[in-house]
Amino acid sequence: SVSRDRTWALFERDEDVTTTNNLPTYRLKQKSAAKMSVHNRIIWTCDWSHDGKYFLTGGRDAVLGVWAQVNGDKWDIGLKETYENPVTALAFAPKLVKSGLYQIAIGFSNGDIVLQQLVENEKQLKAVDER
Repeated sequence: SVSRDRTWALFERDEDVTTTNNLPTYRLKQKSAAKMSVHNRIIWTCDWSHDGKYFLTGGRDAVLGVWAQVNGDKWDIGLKETYENPVTALAFAPKLVKSGLYQIAIGFSNGDIVLQQLVENEKQLKAVDER
């Protein structure tokens, strides 16, 4: 989940515990710290890669954060990109474009949508190859 306090939180479904109404329960797995946040304004959107290796955050500050798992269970910023307009929507493609290449759609407050590619292990976004 993402929040107006510039933080995100990851929850994990607890398979062993159910509530009295038979709905699943979740426990907090990790929460970012507001004082050390990549974002300095409200985080409006997030999305997961299909394989769970990455998640994205985007917000009013026009920042896109790409988060990756490090040291086992912990997540840390892998890449930070700043744009001209606030980031209002993010979506990973449902599969890899090719090995190690993720496609991302980024929506902005002015109505623009940009497609970019995340190159695994290179910590960079690049323009979509139109060939």
